[in-house]
Amino acid sequence: MAKFTENILMKNIAILQRLAKGNATLEELAAEAKCTVGDLRGPLQLLWEQRLVAADDRKCYLISAKKVEEILAIVAPWASYFNASFYEIAKDTARIIIEKSWEEAEVEGVMLFGSTLRSKTPNDIDLLVLHSGLRLKAYSPYEKPVFDKPAGTGNGRDAAAEILFRLGYKETVLDRVDDAIKRRIEPLGLNSRDGLNSLFDIQVMHAALLGDTRTIEVFARRYAVWGSEEERQVDYQRCYRSELGKVAAQRRETIQSCRDPTFWRTILAKGRIYDPAKHDFTIPIEEKYSGALALFPSG
Repeated sequence: MAKFTENILMKNIAILQRLAKGNATLEELAAEAKCTVGDLRGPLQLLWEQRLVAADDRKCYLISAKKVEEILAIVAPWASYFNASFYEIAKDTARIIIEKSWEEAEVEGVMLFGSTLRSKTPNDIDLLVLHSGLRLKAYSPYEKPVFDKPAGTGNGRDAAAEILFRLGYKETVLDRVDDAIKRRIEPLGLNSRDGLNSLFDIQVMHAALLGDTRTIEVFARRYAVWGSEEERQVDYQRCYRSELGKVAAQRRETIQSCRDPTFWRTILAKGRIYDPAKHDFTIPIEEKYSGALALFPSG
């Protein structure tokens, strides 16, 4: 099977689905097809030759909306295969991350959001790794991607393969998290670093940003070890308030890093956390981190 990134059929479907919603720029089509603007040349040429899509100086648009509607109705069953496949891969990936990550990463959960969770025709697998350790960054700055550059190259956040690599391994180097996931997606022809980056869009977030103060409390207790009981309590409170302020400032940075200030609240509200007992994404964020949504703006 050709690699997913080279699958012109899926790119064409993604382009038609996006244009069925309205005219779009090349950048918007690249985002929908999860490719670079340059990679659109072949698919757009084919769609133009078939008199389905045209473009002017600013936008691409459909020539025959009715014909495209008929085509999408035909290919829907094919796309549904990818949906089912993507969802199963997402579940297995979450299980691998939870079971095989280094203990120092302190992974607390894996949330699925985006098209694989809510759409019959997903573009990729969007995951948010929730953690309380130091192996991963406190958050992924979700800036508007530059589509001709992969994540991690001027986009303000790390590529999926880099994040999975940092999760390491629990028992043996031969069973690393990233290698286990590569083996899982091998049937799609994606068992490579580029394959991980093509199929997955992975973010990270520290539990403290969701209002979980456990790590702050531990740090403050370790800080307040000298003097009398009263002096230690004063030092604890001072350190706790200071760290709480730092977390609040970092949360503001997290929100401001995104052009849409409601982005984080939206994915936290709509996403679901993986439940190992059910092997499914069923847990709302508020069930695990009560009050988390109130910390992020809704509008």
